[in-house]
Amino acid sequence: NIYEEFGYTVFDNFVRIPSLSSKTIAFTYTLPAGLGDVGELLIQKQPGVEVVYHTIVTSDGEQAFNLRKDENVSIKL
Repeated sequence: NIYEEFGYTVFDNFVRIPSLSSKTIAFTYTLPAGLGDVGELLIQKQPGVEVVYHTIVTSDGEQAFNLRKDENVSIKL
């Protein structure tokens, strides 16, 4: 589900992942025109999970990182 809440576009998804395993989840979203050169993503970590590996792919390349806490991530558009 993708929706607007409190001025944010929200990507909402529930996925069951068995213990000691991993899963790739991809979201595709077209940004509205006129945002400028840099965008901000607020990525919120699920409580109870120590670290989650993320990769953000844009037309300019990709950023990969381990998420240990909620983060604001700047991406070049």
